[in-house]
Amino acid sequence: MDKLNSTINTFFTMSKVNKISEVAILPSMADGIIWPAIPSPATNAILSLAYQLEESQWWAPEVLTAFQLRQIENLLKHAWRSVPYYRQMLEDVVKIPTGMLRMDEFRCIPLLRKSDLQAHRNELKSRGLPKIHLPLYETQTSGSTGPPVKLIGTSVTELFHSALGIRWNAWHKRNLNSKRANIRFPLDAEAQTAHTHQSWSRAYTSGPMVTIGVNQPIEKQVEWLLDENPHYLTTFPSNLDALLVHCANSGIRIPNLREVSTRGESLSAHARTLCEQVWGVPLNDLYGAIEFGHIAMQCPGTNHYHIQSEHLLVEILDDDGICVKPGCTGRVVITDLHNFAMPLVRYEVEDLAVLGSTCSCGRGLPVIEKILGRTRSMFVLPTGDKYMPLYSDALFELKKVIPSIKQTKLIQRTRRDVTMRMVVSQALSETEELKVTKEMAIALGGHFEIQLEYVDEISRAASGKFEEAICEVAEN
Repeated sequence: MDKLNSTINTFFTMSKVNKISEVAILPSMADGIIWPAIPSPATNAILSLAYQLEESQWWAPEVLTAFQLRQIENLLKHAWRSVPYYRQMLEDVVKIPTGMLRMDEFRCIPLLRKSDLQAHRNELKSRGLPKIHLPLYETQTSGSTGPPVKLIGTSVTELFHSALGIRWNAWHKRNLNSKRANIRFPLDAEAQTAHTHQSWSRAYTSGPMVTIGVNQPIEKQVEWLLDENPHYLTTFPSNLDALLVHCANSGIRIPNLREVSTRGESLSAHARTLCEQVWGVPLNDLYGAIEFGHIAMQCPGTNHYHIQSEHLLVEILDDDGICVKPGCTGRVVITDLHNFAMPLVRYEVEDLAVLGSTCSCGRGLPVIEKILGRTRSMFVLPTGDKYMPLYSDALFELKKVIPSIKQTKLIQRTRRDVTMRMVVSQALSETEELKVTKEMAIALGGHFEIQLEYVDEISRAASGKFEEAICEVAEN
């Protein structure tokens, strides 16, 4: 029972309460009633889900899997009845008696790829959505690695996203009355405007959230952070790297800062250590996607990630479509258990991840050891084999000894040639150029020749994300 109540207690009272400022107050639907609040039906639904999630995270993995399969049965039957794209594909699976679906049978369903979603978007819409799932909303992927994909969500998927947001804050014991700074998405056409919101979430009344566009110069971002002096900061890993390097060189700390969280890109190996060294605060990472919301959250006690199995079934598959073993790398494939408006069944998100082992924290939620990045970022070796370039530590060390390197991007042009595109504050000497090409060649396993290319700017995607490596080598 102590574990069952820990998240709810942490979320609303931060354990023992000594000051009113430590309590996050629920919005009350009754005029004149402030406390104790009388929540709206929507807020009650979110809190009910959060309470159930607190219990289920401690279940054994096999129990979680059994419940996932029961929910998948309902999803597949709905998709077969009302979604044209799945009508023929699921004909055999839906004949399996209720409660008898096995994981190996589910994995016989073909993968859904982004190209399928783009080509068959209308056929993937349900023609018989239950009214309880209304209203609908539309969103789309960032387009950082290709054409955007348009998606449909429901009021039910929104409830799960809000409840998982409560879990994310509770796991890391955030004081919800504090100020949160967000440096992620460009906010308008010029990406110049800073905004302030009254609360972090629609589920509760919290401290303010202040936001600025990630396209602002790093110097201006730091100046803004010093002016706002937030307790929590959320940004992209690539932007955090730039902030930390700037602050390390200038000896700048954010006085009130308690924690940094990152999402949207792969996290470099050195980021957590640098965050502790420069700002003296921990870094917690979240793996998510527009299509699914929270996919995996960093464990409160370790640096790996727990898959959010109550909402998503996540598979990590090898090139033959077989689930990898712990410690091995595979492609991430996801099924949303609750999106009945546009069911995404075994959807390949084009990410690579390393499957983890059972976590020492006691949670039964599966583990992702590391998110490696997009499949588009994989290089092609001279032999034709695929290769994930892991060079962030080498690049970090280069920037320490050659601080004029401000931004970089690796582009594989051929099987033997990689261009390192660079933004620099001053021209590199011949000795520095030789050092860069030598160290990056070593970091890439000695497989490629490195050419340098100087540019004035390396733009982010419209979403604010930054792609640090891309492969332009055509597959045979």
